[in-house]
Amino acid sequence: MIGIIGLGLIGGSLAKSIKAHYRRTAIVAFDVNRQELDKALLEHTIDVAADSPDSGFSACELIFLCTPLSAMTAVVKQLLPHLKENCLFVDTGSTKMDVMSLFSTLSLENRFIGGHPMAGSEKSGYGASRANLFENAYFILTPYRGAATESLEAVLTVVRMTGAIAIVMDAEEHDKATAMISHMPHAMAALLVEAVQSADAGSNVLHRLAAGGFKDITRIASSSAPLWTGICLSNSALVQEALRKMQDGIQRFLEMLQQEDAVQLQQFFQNATDYRNSFSTVQTNPYSRHAEMTIDVEDKPGIISKIAVLLADAEINIKNIGINNVREEDEGALLIRFETMEEANTAAALLQENAYRVKKR
Repeated sequence: MIGIIGLGLIGGSLAKSIKAHYRRTAIVAFDVNRQELDKALLEHTIDVAADSPDSGFSACELIFLCTPLSAMTAVVKQLLPHLKENCLFVDTGSTKMDVMSLFSTLSLENRFIGGHPMAGSEKSGYGASRANLFENAYFILTPYRGAATESLEAVLTVVRMTGAIAIVMDAEEHDKATAMISHMPHAMAALLVEAVQSADAGSNVLHRLAAGGFKDITRIASSSAPLWTGICLSNSALVQEALRKMQDGIQRFLEMLQQEDAVQLQQFFQNATDYRNSFSTVQTNPYSRHAEMTIDVEDKPGIISKIAVLLADAEINIKNIGINNVREEDEGALLIRFETMEEANTAAALLQENAYRVKKR
């Protein structure tokens, strides 16, 4: 049996994913919102809705803690008297050093593995959860040094079952990485929105024009305010360090503008272009499983299904498909990801034969 404390976006998606892959696995869950639990029961996402973190979890071998860090100590202390001695805890928070410290304080190092599914949505709550949320997303695990191999393997089995790409790393390394690639960007997205709001000065002109690229780079500013307040405070020192690096970069950019240094400005943009373009190149990413391409298509009914059928008839599997919201730098409107470069190359040739303009990334 698997337990889930907190049946919001992450907890609900975990439950749905586990049920989708192993329907016979029993799931017991608790959430402070009873309506969420009742809905999950009705949908057969969970098998048991607990009224509190108590004896309802006594048969669990693994419990996912999908709660704020501030609530975790009380929850774990409430659970402990009822659990098997070998029951493992895994959290799902965005920072790891604080929670690792908490479980050290509770002398539970041998029963805890830190977890961070790098997947989410600007929407929150059980209603936003979905079974495929973790598919092809990184799910980072941060075990204590010397953690039992069988414990880590048990958690890895469940994580991989959701379709996630499991990565094991040190908690401090994790927090440094997420401060730069997740927490600081959230702060910057909010700052960009605030700057536009301030500059609009009641005219509403910028509000009407803020589409395309601006909406894309600030999408994450729509995320839960309480959640991101807690995340940034729990990783405060490293977020500050990341923001200072950004501050230094802004100062350098200002100086290039003030000096009208076209050479340095062009080099700055070119460096950013080259590094950004390398993100989606399979050979440069040791964790990546994908090759991807964009396809220039007209905005008309049935175009996506037409391309999907064309690839399906050739027995080419699509890992993911989506719409590019803007067509900048000659990007196509349709983005498709494949498991391997071989499949991507075959798909590109087929699509080009059928008069589609393709750009591999």
